[in-house]
Order: sequence, then structure tokens, then C-alpha cells
Amino acid sequence: MPSPRTERLNFASSLDSASWIKSRLLPYERGEPPRFGHDVPSDYEKYIRIWYPPHGSINQRVLGSLEDRALGPLVSMLEAASNLESEECSFAFWEGWGHLGENLQRLTGLRGWSPSVEQAASFSLNEYRNYVLLTGPLSALLIDDTWKLKLSPQFWWPEGKAWFVASEVDFGFTLIGADGPLASAMLARDDLETDEIEWSDVIDDFGDGVS
Repeated sequence: MPSPRTERLNFASSLDSASWIKSRLLPYERGEPPRFGHDVPSDYEKYIRIWYPPHGSINQRVLGSLEDRALGPLVSMLEAASNLESEECSFAFWEGWGHLGENLQRLTGLRGWSPSVEQAASFSLNEYRNYVLLTGPLSALLIDDTWKLKLSPQFWWPEGKAWFVASEVDFGFTLIGADGPLASAMLARDDLETDEIEWSDVIDDFGDGVS
């Protein structure tokens, strides 16, 4: 697993890096059942789901955010599969998280910022969710794992769009769009609970119940 990061993320000064996503998501239609394509863009060779591990005596999953025992291995695989030395990554966090401010402080190294900075980095993909966009190196996600209020991004991707990671806040899993070799590497991991899905499939298990 990569060691905790020393790099910092920055508030995005432009939303250009996120402008391509909406056109490649399956449009929401009222009354239609949710599908994987509502949350992860089209045109990737393979789609993988990483289930969050269940917790406590009733084996209930945490929703909406990858924990370090899954985040660390995933970052390792994405770094190994991509030439990220010359690529910046983008990270979108849901604005509704109660501990978002503390996470942004840790990720950026800033103690505070003007509202205009965060407003300039704010965007939405539909009427239900607003996000704040950060940019920087992939390894900057690896905050000290002793901190219990840590959040992972709802969406993250590199400049070249070689892969895309999506974590809907109400689901007990993360979705990844990737090429064949990266998808195969994820499915082969013994330390991750994974399965392959189809982009257009209806979601019949949100991972939000007791397993």
C-alpha cells in the first residue's frame, strides 16, 4: 500500500476538466430505476464494482466513501496502470458531507479560504448533487488512516481519462470504468470484494442494507 501522501490538492480554478462527464452519463428519467450508467461515464471497456466491507455486529456497510483498506490498494493499481507523472488528476467531493470542510483542509493544507474559491470550484451533474472540484496528484488522497472522519471523492479521474472512479453517496460500493487489463487486475485481488457489471444494467442491490 502507498505510504500517506505529502502532496497537496488544490481547489480547481476552472471546471473544464469535468466538462466531459455529463454527456457520457445515462440521463435520469423520472420513474426509471437507477442504473450504473447514471453514475459512471460510458465508453470504458470494462466496469467493476468494489463493495465496501460490512461493519459491526449487524454487518452493515458504510455508504458513499471508500475506506483505506480499499482506497490504498485501488490507488496502487491505478498508479501502476497509468503514467501519472505528467498527468494531473481531478477529484469531486459531494458538498453535502458534514465533515467536508475538515477533509478539504487536510487535502489542501489550507486552514481557510474565501467562499469565492469554493464557489468557483463547484459544479453539478444533475439536479440532486453539487460537488466541489479539486486537482492534483493521485497519491494526495492517502491521508493518515488513523483519522476517522476521512472521505473519499465521489468522482476521480486522470487528465487522459484512462479510468474513472465513482462513489454515489447512498451506495455501499464504488464503480470503476477501466480498460481490460486494469479491470482484470481488480477482479484478481483477494483483498477487495469485486464483481464485473454492465454499464446499462439496473442496480438491484445498493449495498445499503444488512449483509
